[in-house]
Amino acid sequence: MVALDIWYDQTPKDDDGSVVIRVNTATELDELIDRIIAETADNVAPPMIQVALSGVKRSPALEVGLGKEKGFIGAS
Repeated sequence: MVALDIWYDQTPKDDDGSVVIRVNTATELDELIDRIIAETADNVAPPMIQVALSGVKRSPALEVGLGKEKGFIGAS
């Protein structure tokens, strides 16, 4: 699996003020998706994330909707 940069929330995670969450393994991605679904369980609308290839300039970003029953993936 390639490393992915994921934008989910806008709270800085790193000392540099970054809001990017980097995942390097399928396990890390599974854990992040589980966390997002748990954190947004009471929301009316399903959560969305943006995903890009880490370290690739001008990587296309995928917009991903994480619905419990249905989701979507779109490119921007």
